[in-house]
Formats: sequence, structure tokens, C-alpha cells
Amino acid sequence: KPWHRLEVGGQPVRPPHHPRQSSAPPSMAAAAGRFARGVGGALGVGALGMTAATSRARSSGCDEGKSKPLRFAAIADIQFADIESRRGRYYRESLGVTQRSAKFFNEHGGLDFFLHAGDLVDFYNTVDEFADDRGRQTASAVADVMTHLDEVRAPHSVFLIGNHELYNWSREELLSGVPWQKPERGSSGVLRFCPEGSGELWHSFSPCAGWHCIVLDPYDVSVYRRGRQYSRPPPYNYDLDAAAVSLLCRHNTNVATYVAEHPGENILCNYWKDIPDGDPTGRWSPINGAIGATQMAWLRGELDEAAGRGDRVVILSHVLVHPGSSDGKTLLWNYDEVLWLLQSPTGRAVQCVVSGHQHIGGLHTDECGIHYIVMESPLNTPPDGPGAFFVAEADDVHLTLSGYGNAGSPIFPDAPAAPGAPSQRRLRLRSAVGESNL
Repeated sequence: KPWHRLEVGGQPVRPPHHPRQSSAPPSMAAAAGRFARGVGGALGVGALGMTAATSRARSSGCDEGKSKPLRFAAIADIQFADIESRRGRYYRESLGVTQRSAKFFNEHGGLDFFLHAGDLVDFYNTVDEFADDRGRQTASAVADVMTHLDEVRAPHSVFLIGNHELYNWSREELLSGVPWQKPERGSSGVLRFCPEGSGELWHSFSPCAGWHCIVLDPYDVSVYRRGRQYSRPPPYNYDLDAAAVSLLCRHNTNVATYVAEHPGENILCNYWKDIPDGDPTGRWSPINGAIGATQMAWLRGELDEAAGRGDRVVILSHVLVHPGSSDGKTLLWNYDEVLWLLQSPTGRAVQCVVSGHQHIGGLHTDECGIHYIVMESPLNTPPDGPGAFFVAEADDVHLTLSGYGNAGSPIFPDAPAAPGAPSQRRLRLRSAVGESNL
């Protein structure tokens, strides 16, 4: 079980006793036996039994009354930059996919919310010839993308933070909202990553009766937690979090060696040297992070309350939660602890986790019946491809995804190579009380 590895002040921490929670789920135990590197104590997130945080941001767009099908549109990792393709990524062309996705979403209509699952614009907007422009190229790229996404007809929009948000903006900017404008199109707005006035990037909302969405901040504990800081010289002008760097060095010798040789510098090395593909120890890199103590307690409270109301829950996190959906390099640092909570009776209302981050996508269903959906990136869409995005609709029995995927799509295995009729994937849901669909 991952708990025996958690420590606070050198002392082991064990979870509080809860009926039917005395052991980790089978898949978690297996993962822990092979790879788990429990970090809850080092992060201060081991005490899941603490009182939920008093500050919780919640918005609601639901109608009172009877439960209705949930319907939302989703795309992830647009990572637009006005540069030529490189490393097999189509940076400039991702804008065309964005435009096609907005049209597709509006054609389907009836949306409860729109989701972008993190990494809206790429870090290439902050380096090379743009390194010393104090964010002008970032602002231009955001305006180009938002001009299209702003056309999506949905009462609520959700933008998750990914690592590239922290490469382009400070945490303070993400909390307050990022203004954007495209004068030649007569469009403008504020890109928000949390409800206005919120002091945290994690929050929740109820898009319609019977459904509750929980938005996580996977960089709550991370090397890049503070984001881009203009007080530091470019390029790579990040104020690295010393505690997170120290934690990372304890779990990744490649990073530890680099940091020892380049103190205070951005960490630019092969994070995954000698780490086998698929090994969750690969999660220990600067591109990932962890859920901290306060957020973990808040998450537990949100899950308890949603289950008490009889709501079904959707978890939204840029960074992945389950190793079965990951190549090992895209997981939360403390995925094992989060997964233990989701698979426990406290998480009995959780239906699915939607993520980005891993550009090739992924899809996994655990033994509890929770679906882990990893969206593919438009960066992987060639110029003649349809793109990677979908509309999801959930009724009492199924979650149906309708949209497009890239070549080799794990979500839409029959995805067409060229634009045409959308593909469809149907996933059976758990009951609202957590009965497995398997």
C-alpha cells in the first residue's frame, strides 16, 4: 500500500480509519508494489481526514429540478505558436484545428460547458526571438486562439492550467485572469482559469442538475508553481520553487545531477534517462506536479458532498491520474494518493477523469468503472487531418464521445485520416452510488 511510504518529519503517516477503506484498491496495490513512490508526507498531503478547506470556489449553471443529460465540448493542448512545425508538431496548424473544433461544437449545440484541458499556447512564445518581449508574443497567440474559442456557444467555459500556462504567465496572472483582444476582428475578453476573485486555481461547478465537476490544480506543488517572472532574466525566466526542486531531486537522479551542476538554473536535461517506458517513476520530472494538502482535503470534501447529494462527478485535471492511461511520464507526482481517494467509497460518485498533457491521448477504465480519458493534441494533427476534439454526452447509463482523433487514436480507433463523419465511442457509466460497470 502506498501509505507506508508517506512521512512527515521523518515519521510514517497512515490514513485515518474509514469503514471499507482499510486497504487500497487492487489496481493501486499492484501499482504500488511495482512502482509507487508515495510522496504525500513529503508534500504534506497525507492527512486525508482533515477538515475540508473553508475557502472553496464554486459556480453553478444548473437548472433546478430533475437530472438531465450532461453535454460538454472538449479540446486540449492546442499549444499554438506562430512558428514552423518542428519535432513532429504542427504549431501553426493547430489554429486551424481550433477553428474547426469551434464550428463542430456549435453544430452539435446544447452544451452545458466548454473545456480546454490545459496548454493553450506553447512555451515557444516565450523564447528565442520572443524571449525579451515581456509577453507580447504570448498575448498575440492567446488572442489568435481565443478569437475562435470565444465563438463556442456554451454558458460556461473551463480552462485548465497545464505546464505551458506556467511557462507563459505567473500564477498571479492566472488567478486574476488574462485579458486578450483582437482589434481587427472586434473581439476581446478575459481568459479565466478560475472563478473571478478566487484565491486558488482549483474549483468546482455544477453544470446541470445531477452532475458536479471538480477542477484540480496539478501544479499546486511543482517546480514551476510560481510561473513566469519578469523580475528574472529571460529566457526561461521562472522563479523555481526550491522545496519542489529538492523533492524532485530526491526522486530523479538525472535532475539531481543537473541541479548540482547548474544551481539556480532552469532544469534542462534528459529527465527520463535510464527510466523504462511505462514506469511511473518517470512522473518525477519538472513537467508534472502534485496535489497539495489543502487541495487534497478540499477534494475529499467535494467528493463527500457530491455523493451525499446523489450527484455524479467528473474530475478535470491536465496531468494524468491513472498509470493505465499513461506512458509513465505524464502522471501526478502523488497520483497514487489521489487515485486511492477516487477509488475509495468517498469517490463512489466519480464517473470519469478528463485530462490532456499526453499528446497521443489515452483511455483506461479501472475496476471501479471510472473512465480515464486523455485527450489528444491538435499539435499531432497533420495539415490534412480533421483534428482531435469531441462532444461528450452523459445520460444515466452511458458516456458517449463524438468527434475526431489523430492517427492511432486510443479514443477513436476508427478515426478517419481526413475530415468526414465524426467517430463515436460509448462508455458505460457507474451508478450514482458507485456500482461498477464491469
